[in-house]
Amino acid sequence: MKRLFVVGCPRSGTTLVQTLLMAGGIWSCPETHFFSRLNGTKGRLLKGFYGEWILYRWGKQNFPNNRYKLTTLPRYSLSSSVDHFVTYLDRLAAADKKDYWVEKTPWHVQSLPLIVNQEILGDAKFIHVIRNPVDTVNSMVKASREWVAAGKAGMTVEVAIRNWLNCYACSIGYAGDDRHLLINYEDIIASPDAVITSLNSFCGITIEASQLSHLNQFTSAVVREDERWKLNNAQHQSISSIPNDNSVFGTGDVATMKKILERLGESSQIRLALDRLDQLA
Repeated sequence: MKRLFVVGCPRSGTTLVQTLLMAGGIWSCPETHFFSRLNGTKGRLLKGFYGEWILYRWGKQNFPNNRYKLTTLPRYSLSSSVDHFVTYLDRLAAADKKDYWVEKTPWHVQSLPLIVNQEILGDAKFIHVIRNPVDTVNSMVKASREWVAAGKAGMTVEVAIRNWLNCYACSIGYAGDDRHLLINYEDIIASPDAVITSLNSFCGITIEASQLSHLNQFTSAVVREDERWKLNNAQHQSISSIPNDNSVFGTGDVATMKKILERLGESSQIRLALDRLDQLA
């Protein structure tokens, strides 16, 4: 079984990449948040116990006919819990007659030190999706308004900027690593053929450019009923149709973002972001 993870800052295009990979024949599933939740738990025994509970709840919600079965207490440990996570996804993919799966939880980018060091995932690969911070932050804050409407906590521009910076730093740290592929969301939109070629080579699959206009057929397998707002994320757009509504930014937000980004050095995302900010100033 071959295993793949798609990571990156939320609202950066990870769902679009996930559905592209599904178009290439790779099995996938709704976000698990498995490693993100483990990282917030202290103690190896407690991590092991909580990992089992995460899998049980997630399987019950998303695969009621192929649920995860809880193990007995003496087997609880961090490593065994990770092994159970991997073998459960192996089982789900095999049940769908697939020998390759991709798990997409954007926040897993911050858990990569834990993931990459797991023996069972020694041959796993990772795709990082990076989008310029102005559009990412704008999208995160706007999406959070829907969370508020659903009774969840919202997100300020300041928090969204900090989230993007943390995720960006995590991804850049793996640049040049053979097991990691970093792609820009803007390149998917502007030069899809080149990105598809990179994905095909890196993953050993075949994605056809003609499938870009039919990605929504895969979203039902990876988007839960309480995540319907993600459906538009799998739509490929022309570069001219990317929304340029940055109404969430105040004057102070623009100045703060410029100061932060100017310290990060040169990259295509940073240059694009600074150009966008100059237009807003």
